[in-house]
Amino acid sequence: MTSSLASASLIGVRAEPVFVESDISPGLSSFTLVGLADASVQEARERIRSAIRQSGFPFPTTRITINLAPADQKKSGSLFDMPIAVALLAHQGIVPFERVRGALFVGELGLDGSIRAIRGAIAIAVMAKRLGYERVFLAPQNAQEAACVDGVHAVPVPDVRTLVRYLQQNDAPRATPAPLSTATDSDGSSSLEAVRGHQHAKRALEIAAAGRHNLLLYGPPGPGKTLLARSLPALLPTLTIEESLEASQIHSTAGTLTQPALLVQPPFRSPHHTSSLLSLIGGGSHPRPGEISLAHRGVLFLDELPEYPRAMIESLRQPLEDRVVHISRVGASLCFPAHFQLVATMNPCPCGFAGSIENRCQCPPSRIEAYRKRLSGPILDRIDLFVHMDRVPHDELHQAQSPPPNGDPTQRVRAARERMNARSADHSGHSQDLALADLESSTHLNPSSREILSLAVQRYHLSARGYTRLLRVARTIADLDGMERIEPAAVTEALTYRKKDEF
Repeated sequence: MTSSLASASLIGVRAEPVFVESDISPGLSSFTLVGLADASVQEARERIRSAIRQSGFPFPTTRITINLAPADQKKSGSLFDMPIAVALLAHQGIVPFERVRGALFVGELGLDGSIRAIRGAIAIAVMAKRLGYERVFLAPQNAQEAACVDGVHAVPVPDVRTLVRYLQQNDAPRATPAPLSTATDSDGSSSLEAVRGHQHAKRALEIAAAGRHNLLLYGPPGPGKTLLARSLPALLPTLTIEESLEASQIHSTAGTLTQPALLVQPPFRSPHHTSSLLSLIGGGSHPRPGEISLAHRGVLFLDELPEYPRAMIESLRQPLEDRVVHISRVGASLCFPAHFQLVATMNPCPCGFAGSIENRCQCPPSRIEAYRKRLSGPILDRIDLFVHMDRVPHDELHQAQSPPPNGDPTQRVRAARERMNARSADHSGHSQDLALADLESSTHLNPSSREILSLAVQRYHLSARGYTRLLRVARTIADLDGMERIEPAAVTEALTYRKKDEF
């Protein structure tokens, strides 16, 4: 007698259905797993055998064959433990077959019969909703995550005994959705109030937060570039429900959700410059999202940008433009979300003191040129705001911090986002997401502003991408200032943040 029940497998950040086909036939006692199952799946045999026996149920002593279909798709991980155990229990009449149809099972079994959490519960719930499964049986922690997907009946199952009771009585409880997390993925973010001086840089940070613009802070060591960059999360509004589910799904798949709670603060990822290319972009033998996908709907912070390998920097070209990263391998082609905001810092030269009056630069011109050429033209063309930061005078450091001249910057950023949403609800409220046609229709340029833009194109030899990004920054500045039209002052201010001659 053969049977089939539904489970799921993770492929990148999405889940795909897997059907556990089981056959128990007379013969010598054996337990065979087929269907391109790797070592982690093959080891499930002993976990399942022990879990069933420790839960007080008999284990079949006949010939057992389990097929994971589709058989041409590689399977990995421990999430197939629960569905295989349910299939064996159903064959023995302990669990009614009719109770497992229309349901989906995922979970790892402990030797004592407990059911442990797995990665990717949110992605599995999204798949279950799409395919119309009535119930999803998971570990309690996973069930809370899955319950956040509207329309999914997630059943929390702590152990095999409880699972059998739910299926026998056909009375499965519904998990409560995970709460919104108040924690940030910030790697040590700081408040903007901790930064003394640098009003021009703070204004640029405000513009970057309002329009999700890419930002590069450069200057000698010590003025507070890193501190200012880490202040950006404090200015960012909380994620919408849709954005929270997107970001949480990625982190759930990657296994970085330490608690059953949805992300509410935009992620802030700060990989070290010694990180590998795969850790940044994603991939591997069992493809997982990299740092740029973990920064989805948030910020990717690269401190001392030229110190990163050139190949790693250049790999950001396509994700910065397309908001996704395509991973192509012999066995599969995957697409990871990568809608992030790039914030980077750098020194003017390897020693950091090129152009400084206080300290003498020790770098020969050839080394300075090689250092700056680590950033190619296409990468620089994708950066919207360039801000030079010098050291703050000592007397200014000891002065009491005065309140912001124009009020709370967080409130201004939120108000600017609301104006963007009201003008174009289809673009998530970010100037950075507007296409050129939509941008031009919403800019309302007067003749003076158009003239300044024309002169800027000629003066700075702007590419089409550079022109579009300049217009987006001007649009954001106008929204921050509460202006419906883009006045010449907004265009002029946007020009002050363009790429400088030293690049």
